Amino acid sequence: MLWAKTLIKNYFNYFLDLIFPKECVGCGDEGFWLCPKCKEEVIAIKRPYCPNCKTLNHDSRFCRNCRKNYKLSGIIIAGHYKFGPLREAIHTYKYDGILELEDFFRPLLINRLKNNLPQGKKIIIPIPLYYKKQRERGFNQAERLAKIIAQEFKLPLETKVLKRIKETEAQMSLKKKKRKENIAGAFKVITKNKIKNKTVLLIDDVATTGLTLNEAAKTLKKAGVKKVWGIVIAQG
Repeated sequence: MLWAKTLIKNYFNYFLDLIFPKECVGCGDEGFWLCPKCKEEVIAIKRPYCPNCKTLNHDSRFCRNCRKNYKLSGIIIAGHYKFGPLREAIHTYKYDGILELEDFFRPLLINRLKNNLPQGKKIIIPIPLYYKKQRERGFNQAERLAKIIAQEFKLPLETKVLKRIKETEAQMSLKKKKRKENIAGAFKVITKNKIKNKTVLLIDDVATTGLTLNEAAKTLKKAGVKKVWGIVIAQG
């Protein structure tokens, strides 16, 4: 029965909070994973820009000078990574598995995407994790974020189209040249019929240089995708 499941869940969360009390990732205050004051310190991006050179534009696509280096049309970024507690929130969500932080990420993403979704027949695909990493972590943060976006905008979500076939190191820990080598050949399209001539919205939590998104876009376009846009919470 629904009421019984809800009661059990509430008791479980109560005892969990006693053993592992919530502490704000920004200031350490108890009772919140992200307190109201720290939420206000997160800076949402309202003026789109070229994801590479940061030149302001109207739709977050790569500018004329930068686009020759990318298979992506652009990257839509929701918030500033280097200002406020957003970096800590994403890190805690991804590595500590604090899924309640999705309650904060949801409006941040949705507000950024309202009236800003790319044109075309769209399909949502999350950046996949290598199977060993997903097994260790227990979930794929990109897939969970993709579900939020798919549900809000009533768009089809495909989680079995793109597969990561190569175990890679964390991109943020590597220098630029090593990052390219690290991610090269990391993805494979499993089925082409669902994505041909579509505009893919490729979801991840953070884009640093955009190389992971771009490598996935390269693989998707070879399989017949028309356009690929990245969507992330923040850019590192």
